[in-house]
Amino acid sequence: MKKHLLILVSFVVFGMYACNVAEKALSRGDYDTAMMKAAKKLTKDKQNGHYASILNQAYMKLYTEDINNINYYRKQGRPEDRIKVLDAMTAIRSRFNSINYLLPLGGFDFPTISDEDYIAAKNDAAEYLLARAAQLLNTNNKQDARAAHQLLQRLKSIYPNFKNATQLEQQALYQGSNYVLFKMQAPDNVIMPSDFQQRLLAFNVQELNNNWMYFTAAYDSTLRYDYNILVKLSHISLLPEQLIINNYAENAQVEDGFDYVLDAKGNVMKDSLGNDIKRKRYRTITCLVSERRIHKEASVGGFVDIYDIRSKQLMKSIPLNTIVVFDAITAVANGDLNALSARTRQLISTPPHPVPTDFAMLYDAAEKLKPIIFDAVRQHRYLFN
Repeated sequence: MKKHLLILVSFVVFGMYACNVAEKALSRGDYDTAMMKAAKKLTKDKQNGHYASILNQAYMKLYTEDINNINYYRKQGRPEDRIKVLDAMTAIRSRFNSINYLLPLGGFDFPTISDEDYIAAKNDAAEYLLARAAQLLNTNNKQDARAAHQLLQRLKSIYPNFKNATQLEQQALYQGSNYVLFKMQAPDNVIMPSDFQQRLLAFNVQELNNNWMYFTAAYDSTLRYDYNILVKLSHISLLPEQLIINNYAENAQVEDGFDYVLDAKGNVMKDSLGNDIKRKRYRTITCLVSERRIHKEASVGGFVDIYDIRSKQLMKSIPLNTIVVFDAITAVANGDLNALSARTRQLISTPPHPVPTDFAMLYDAAEKLKPIIFDAVRQHRYLFN
């Protein structure tokens, strides 16, 4: 009996709590919460007049506030307020749709915005957004173009294909973007491969792009560039190949039979088992080695210079350097090969490496410079505003 009574009391307390939550939300002006709590209760019991009243009171408070705002915006007559009118109407219709599954409800009235009024408001807002975006694009100012693009994005949320909005959106992207061109400059006294610049700048410049920044490694005559990134190679050093010969001998001790261990009287000594005691005999073997090392290196350095084309000013100069080294070691041996170390055995079995050409060394240098250039630009991307 006590258990049943406890359960009954719990239900009563819970019901009073739920009721209090909705009422308290209504009394403190939290009408959205009041609507949500009341609607949740009405989903289980549409005949509950108390919750129907709370839902209606909260709904009408919000509806009246939005209608008053709509009337105020229309009285002001400012073109930009057409967006606010549409937002208020959207809020009313969204609120109505959220409870529509409960209607009709206890004789209470839940007004909304008619389709005709809502479509008219959408058209008014769309016309304003389109006209304002076009007006901003006529200033030829990047910030205005970006603002126009934002307006056109809002327009797209209302009507995805409204008049010439798509064309204006592309225009806004073009006018609002900063365009950056990579270029290379090398010393005149160095003979370089004809495609060296192409290889040096052949990294994925698209990874540097964002909404309003566009990088290219090749000149595009359709773009109006705002910045130049000049990869200025100030020194290119190609050391001629060097042959370094190192002649040396390697020795090893190898077993060469045995000798009997004699005592002081010259007799063969015996171990505890009566066996003759023997000592291993060793001899030294030698192998002559001629080690040949071919060394060649290329050093490329300079700066990544970032220029503002509009002001013709150098904004940043970032140093860059790299060294490419070719080392190949082989060896020939003459003598007892058993005297050789494991390293030398590997050297004499290694075939000679072809020596890279000067151009091949420069290509390798370009590959090493590419990530250095990319990281330098990425770290200073904030300069391209």
